[in-house]
Amino acid sequence: METTTERRRTRLRAEDRRDQIIEAATALLGRRGFWGTSLQDVADECDFTVTGILYHFHTKEDLLEAVLDTVDSDFTDSVIRELARAGPVEERIDGPPPPTSDPSDTGVWRLCRILIRLDAENPGRARLYTVLESESITPD
Repeated sequence: METTTERRRTRLRAEDRRDQIIEAATALLGRRGFWGTSLQDVADECDFTVTGILYHFHTKEDLLEAVLDTVDSDFTDSVIRELARAGPVEERIDGPPPPTSDPSDTGVWRLCRILIRLDAENPGRARLYTVLESESITPD
């Protein structure tokens, strides 16, 4: 008796599958870079097919663009939330801050601290941009 192994894929809603593909591609691109990651790698990570990925993203470049748009949007939203949570900052443009105020509480310093904290909380995002930036400057 011959046995066959049938693989059953989980059927997801289109937007859920798209999110799954972007999440897998984000992790793979951050580890391997654009040139070191194939659509087959992403498909394997999602237990999906390359044809299925190409249904959602017509090219590998389209997938990269979707990854960057998603990561940028999430990061921007996080920065805005953190700035709102931190409260208003009184900026002085007519001279130095009053001696009683903390100079590290100016808007620029506050923003820098937020950016650093968000990158520390999500090293995958920082790694993704570092790897992609490094790839973009290689002559080949």
